[in-house]
Amino acid sequence: MLEILKTLKDTPLPIVLVIGGLIFLLIPFIQKISSKEVGFETTNQSFAGIIGFILLATGIGLYIIPPGATTAIPHTTIPPVVVPSTESQNSQSQPTNVIVQSESTAIQTKEFVLSPNCDGMSWANCWQIDESTQTITWVGFVNGVTDIAQDGVALQKIKAGYTAIVTLDVAMTINICTGTINGIQPSGTCPKILPISAGTHRIISPGESGGFRIYP
Repeated sequence: MLEILKTLKDTPLPIVLVIGGLIFLLIPFIQKISSKEVGFETTNQSFAGIIGFILLATGIGLYIIPPGATTAIPHTTIPPVVVPSTESQNSQSQPTNVIVQSESTAIQTKEFVLSPNCDGMSWANCWQIDESTQTITWVGFVNGVTDIAQDGVALQKIKAGYTAIVTLDVAMTINICTGTINGIQPSGTCPKILPISAGTHRIISPGESGGFRIYP
C-alpha cells in the first residue's frame, strides 16, 4: 500500500486534490460574500465542505509520506550447503598414510646453498649443498656432455662424509677410490673404474682419497 501511495506522490494528483479541496472549501464563503445567488442549498454547502476537507487532507497526506517508507522485509541468511565430492568421500572411507607438507614448511626446514655461478659444468659451483641432510646434489649437465666431479667446497663436503646425489640421463663411467655407490662398496684397488647406469645414484666417498669422477 505504501508503495502505491509513494507512486501517487510523484504524480500531479496531490496538487489536483489540494486545489480541488480548496475550491470546495471556498464555495460556502464565496456564496456568502457574493452579491449574486450561486444557487447552493445549505445541505449542498455542508456536503461541499466535507468533500473539500477530504480532498485537501488527501492531497496534503500524499505530500508528507516519507520518501524512504517501504515495507520492511526481514533478512534471512541462508547457510551454504556443502556437498561433499566423490573424491572427499573416497578419502574418508579409505584412509591413507600419505603426509602432505606445505611448501613453506619444507623451505623453512632446509638450508639450501645453490651458487648462481653454475654453468652446467663447474665442479665447484654446480653442487647444491643441503646442510640439514648432509647431502650434495649435482645440478649441472647429466646427459654426458661434461664430466661430473667435485672441487672447492663440494670436494670438502664429500671428503667429510656427505652423500653425493647424481641423476644421470645416460649411462656413463665412474672413477672412485674409496666409498660406496648406492650402499654397495665396489671391489678392487684404487682407482676403481666402473660402469654406472642412467638413474639416480647416492655416492659416499669420505677420507683424504675421497671424491669421484663420472665421465662419458
